[in-house]
Amino acid sequence: YSMCGTLDKCKYTLKADALTDGVLDDRTVQIFERDFLGAHIQQGIINPNHIKLIASLKYDGVSVEEEVAGSKVIFACTRGDTSNNEASDLTPALSGMKFPRASNIQKGNPIGIKFELIITDYNLKRIARDYGKTYANPRNAVIGLTGGLDARKYRDYLTPIPLESSLNLPRMQELELLNNSYTRGIDMRSTLLVGTYVEVLYKLKQFVLEAERLRPYMGFQYDGVVVEYTDPYLREKLGKRNSIPEYAIAIKFPPMRRD
Repeated sequence: YSMCGTLDKCKYTLKADALTDGVLDDRTVQIFERDFLGAHIQQGIINPNHIKLIASLKYDGVSVEEEVAGSKVIFACTRGDTSNNEASDLTPALSGMKFPRASNIQKGNPIGIKFELIITDYNLKRIARDYGKTYANPRNAVIGLTGGLDARKYRDYLTPIPLESSLNLPRMQELELLNNSYTRGIDMRSTLLVGTYVEVLYKLKQFVLEAERLRPYMGFQYDGVVVEYTDPYLREKLGKRNSIPEYAIAIKFPPMRRD
């Protein structure tokens, strides 16, 4: 599926951050300001005086593509091995999952929606209480719960976060529709950043800092921030490389440490 795929990743938001750690000149270390935004300005792809970006949380789970008819899942698969066009069928586990907020949407032709399938801290405790299942981390829990022959009985312990769809809509409108109709408790949390080169970098840095600071208190796991262009022309021009979007990148957080 065209929506399946991962993201390129960078370790730092600003060149100043990398300079502080003494790795600014290390070209193996990806920096958002230098290797994404700055590179596109140098290539003449974007206007540094007017930039529009979306920053969103990078949820830490398993990527799943689903076909949804009205409010009900009718097909689901993992991202799998995109280089060989192979994926794992999760339909037996996830078919029939309903999105109550989409109950007014007519079935019609199914639409494709890419979700990040996560498990909240609360449901992780419920799984331990109800089935005696414990996992090293929430992502391992999602993999474990969806990988067995009895996966269907754990379906409602999982939370799908909508990321994108097969609908041909402007990106902000698409996100609004997905959040309004295809969520089950947790929205795709994002913000629009508009301004000059300096302004959007400042706003992005604040978003990244706040998102990282709030990680221990959110009740679910995320491991970074995804940044993408909103302009459909830019998204089409940059396109994808082996299913990896060139119009988006992830800024990764350091691993959380347990006290």
